Parts: sequence; C-alpha cells; structure tokens
Amino acid sequence: LVASGGGGGGAVTGSAPTLTLSTLKRLDVSWPTQHGASTIRLLVDPDGDSQQPEGVLADLPGDATGHALEVFLPTAFFARYRLEVCRPAGCVVSPVASLVGNLAAGVGYVKSPTTAEDDHFGARVALSADGQTLAVSTPAKDNGTGEVAVYRREALGRWGLEQVLRAPLGGPDELFGGALALSADGNTLAASAIGESSTPSASGQPNEDGALPNSGAVYVFARVGTAWSLDGAFKPVQAAQFDFFGEQVELSADGRTLVATSAWQPLDFAREVHVYARLGSNWVEQTVIAPAVPDPGDGFGSSISLSADGRWLAIGDPWDDSAGSGSYPAALTNEGSADSGAVHVYTSLSGAWVAQAFLKPGVPQDGARFGQSVDLSSDGRVLVAGATEDQRDGEGNLDPAFAAAGAAHVFERTDLAWIQTDYLKSRLPAAEDRFGTAVAVSGDGLTLAIGAPDDDGEDTGVGGLVRVDGATNSGAVQVYRRQFGAWGAGIRVKPSHASAPRRLRFGDAIALSGDGAVMAVGAPRQSDATSGIGTNPTAYDGGAFSSGAAYLY
Repeated sequence: LVASGGGGGGAVTGSAPTLTLSTLKRLDVSWPTQHGASTIRLLVDPDGDSQQPEGVLADLPGDATGHALEVFLPTAFFARYRLEVCRPAGCVVSPVASLVGNLAAGVGYVKSPTTAEDDHFGARVALSADGQTLAVSTPAKDNGTGEVAVYRREALGRWGLEQVLRAPLGGPDELFGGALALSADGNTLAASAIGESSTPSASGQPNEDGALPNSGAVYVFARVGTAWSLDGAFKPVQAAQFDFFGEQVELSADGRTLVATSAWQPLDFAREVHVYARLGSNWVEQTVIAPAVPDPGDGFGSSISLSADGRWLAIGDPWDDSAGSGSYPAALTNEGSADSGAVHVYTSLSGAWVAQAFLKPGVPQDGARFGQSVDLSSDGRVLVAGATEDQRDGEGNLDPAFAAAGAAHVFERTDLAWIQTDYLKSRLPAAEDRFGTAVAVSGDGLTLAIGAPDDDGEDTGVGGLVRVDGATNSGAVQVYRRQFGAWGAGIRVKPSHASAPRRLRFGDAIALSGDGAVMAVGAPRQSDATSGIGTNPTAYDGGAFSSGAAYLY
C-alpha cells in the first residue's frame, strides 16, 4: 500500500489486491491482513481513466481480508480496483489491479440439459428485469417439438436449472420456444409455437385437430415457488393457416399484458399485432393493431417491444418504402425509398391503442431495413432499432464495400416528441456482419447491446480492438454504456473459445437485465457436445453440430 496524499498514515507493507473470477460473474477480491486497520474500503474506477470518478464498492471492517461481488464482464474489462485502508493516523491506498486477460473464467457457458445436434439451443433468450431468471429456448429440439429451459440465480456466482418446459400438446415441427418473454420478477413466461396447427376453441384455446397448418399458438406459464405450470394457452379466434401466430411475443413487467404477432393474414398478407390482457384467470384479446394501409411487402410486426408498464409499444416495419426522416404523427404513404424501413409507436389511452409516432432514420437509406429489430427501455423513453442492411462505413459514409454491415439507431422521447440521438456502428465494421440483427436496451435505458451474428472476426473475448476475418459467422455483440449523455465507442464482445468455431451466430439473440448488470447472448449454431451450465467456455471440443449455447456476462 502507498500513501494517499497527505493522509498522515505513512507507508505500510502491502500490494494491489488479488482479483479472481472463480465462478460465473463472481469476482473475489483478496488482500493480506491489514494490522491495526479500523476500516477498509474497496474502490473501483469503472472506466480506468478520469472520466468517471472512483466509487466505493464496499465499506468493510478493518480485519477483512476479502470481498466477493458480481460484475458485468464487458465493463469489468476497463475497471481498476484498489483498497483504501484507514487507521487512526490516516488512510492509505494500494496500487490498482485489473482483470484484463482474465475475463473468460467468469463467462457463464450454458448448454442444453440434453445436448443434441441441430437443436439450436439459444435461438431465443430472455432475462427477468431483476436479473434472477433466465429462459433459453431450443425450438428445433426433437424434430421441432421444442422446449424452453428456465434457470435461476441460486447464489453469488451460481445459477441452476429450475425446470424444462414444453407445450402441453406439442409435437414435431411446432417450434415451441420460437419467441420468449419474461415478466420483471421472472414468475411469468410467454413462449410461442409458430408451427402449432390446431383450430382454436370458442375461447381461443388450441386443440389437437391439426386443421390449420402453422397457424401458431402462445403459451403462458406461471411460477409458484420453484414450480412452473401452464397458466394459459391461446390463439386468435379467427386463426388461419400460415398465420405463424407468436412469431414475436412481449410481456409487460407485471406479466398481465401480452403482445403477439401474426405473420400473415389470408386476405391481405400483412402482419398484425394482437394485444391480450389478463382478466381474472383468463387472457382476453384486447385489440388487434394493423397498419392503416396494409402492404404485403412492408413486414409490419417483424419486431415488437413493450414498455414495462404496458403503455408503449414499438413495432418494426423493416421493408417500409416511404421516404422521409425523423418523427411523424402518422405513417407516411409515399413510395420513395425502397425497404428503408420504419418503426411505428403506439400508446395505450384508457385501454385503447392509438398510433403515436412513425419513426424514420435521420438519414434514411434505401434497403437498410431499419426496424428489423427494436427494443424499448422500461419507461418507453429510449428506443433502439436495428438496420441490418445498412451499408455505411465506420465514419457514416455510404460505401458499397460495407454492404449489410448494419447499424443501430437510438431515439429518445420527451413527453410525446421523439428525437433520434445516436447512430451506432460496430467498432470494427465489415460487409455482411448484419449488426443490429438483435438489439437490447436495459430497463433503465443506460446500457445497449447490439448483435452482429454474421461477424467473421477471429478475435475472442471482451474488448477486442483488432479484427482479422476467418471465423465465418462466429458473431459478435457490441455493448454500450451511457456516460455524460453519450454512448461512446462501445465494447466488442466475442465468444470466449480460443479457436472460435465457424458459424456460432453468437449475437442472434440478446437480453439485458433491468439495470444492465447481466447480459445473456444466444449462439444457436455453437457445436460443443457438453451439457449443463458452467464457467469454462474455452473448453470447446465440438461433437454436436449446431446444438447451440448461451453465454452469461
């Protein structure tokens, strides 16, 4: 330990604290006994420089020799830790310690409880807002019957499998788990089966007749204690074949409002968005939202996001052809910018859903498919939308060499006015990355994660600054933390395998906890043959092609 400017404590024997990532996301900080100390503080500089002030992680008694906490691994890459030891004569601080080069040991590596080839475990991931519950789907399991594995945080640095859920009448090609959503406390789960093929009953519940191929269904499960049970199963009363109902699903924080899409309608072939409310023990369809002028080529409902209070709904429309920029009170009807994309924003007023805004990028681009993905913060004031076919370089210049590099657009709402505040590109962009395939914003609106599952970079781990392509579709995620009103350059996150196998599609699905302290990333084409949950993602051995995996940070 070295003296802290004029504290009067003098120098004492010691060194920087020892940092160890011993289990999933758990950081153990240890140090020698500090004789005569009255108090010890564990300090952290979050970004390793002077932009953010050093903060106190823990106030500890003077006889303490260690402290354990959970860390968000992407930002832990920059963090610098040290001790402040106080005695009656004054306080001294130690040299700093960092985790650079040691992050892989803390990455949660989640595989199916029963790993098998071509299962695509990790096709969808969902996290509860409190960060205590994780759901991971395997829609291709058992010839497309599908299942959802639910995990629960058991203790500091330890997660366990809670239950594996299946559709009660599920069968091959139903793809149960094709979309997922969790309530804020993790006690309500919605999961769809877009290949379900029955005729709905009068109350909208599915049956086993198989008369409407691929009409789709949504199932709601509830948890009491540690046990999950079916709480509802439904489909539109006017279901039709090839509706693919449930292609996207969302839940409000309290789990009492559910939104689900129908991919196709038999008359106009345009997507619709169904809103359901829980009344007593039943789920009742509240309304159906459709574009004012249906266009079969627009893709209305390709992505959706619901605010925590269930009052704000964003609907992606990536093949929208209208020409314009910024925010409009109603959808544009011109055809001046093919497949530039749009996002529709609706709000609920006394139970009625009304169109509130129609968003276009500040600098629209033909073919960019803005709205391919979309996510809202808990209060519905921050909106991020992916544009997977964006072809601008890292400086924002149109360049055919960056075709389908992808981008993400961030909008913020003040009262009823939406303004685009940021245009985000990958830190190391390249053609065909499709950055923006998946997007997630934390509930507090201060953390963003953007997936690029077609990224070919050979780099691994967190914080890469150099890219050499050669790991085809291994995938990447870029994480941003909002500081001083700006998102910064972002932190690049890649799979942790020393030799990243090809076509993991890491970043195909992303979820963030409400405070942005937990991130789950799906990699549905990962091919490791192991099963269960662990913390050694560098131990890749292959053996189960496209079995899939999920990662916890």
